Amino acid sequence: ILKIREGAAVQRCHTIPHHGSYSNGAHQYGCVMLYFHLHPTPHMLTVRAILAHDLGERWVGDNPAPAKWSMDADLRIELEGLEHRALRSLGEMWELGPEEARWLKAVDMLDMWLWCHEQIALGNQYAQIICDRIDKLFNEKPENYPEQVIAFVADYYWTRTSDDIPS
Repeated sequence: ILKIREGAAVQRCHTIPHHGSYSNGAHQYGCVMLYFHLHPTPHMLTVRAILAHDLGERWVGDNPAPAKWSMDADLRIELEGLEHRALRSLGEMWELGPEEARWLKAVDMLDMWLWCHEQIALGNQYAQIICDRIDKLFNEKPENYPEQVIAFVADYYWTRTSDDIPS
């Protein structure tokens, strides 16, 4: 339990100046809530996988995407293997079918995309490049993502929500 809590405390986007904290725990919560609200029939196994998907970063770090993209394939496979070994040792390695794996990837990207929009609204232009990269993924390959996610992105407009308590 302590190791899982430590995994949730890993800070995301450490190579990008940003406002506030963005921990794996906050990210995983955001991903699960997106999944619950966008998926027509959420599956508990997928919820477990979403909650655990970044826990291995406690031991290998949150390597920035550009670093992963430039890695030799063998090194990238070794890194993924170390993350998977950590998840297995925690009893948090979950095998998903192709459609549910697609959902995990989609909400993972969508949570980051929303975080970028929040950062941009606070004046952080460093987040714009990440937002643009994710926009490109959603726009150029919409078939890779569930239609509910693509529809959300297409209709999205950032605004501060009302301070009124929801009724």
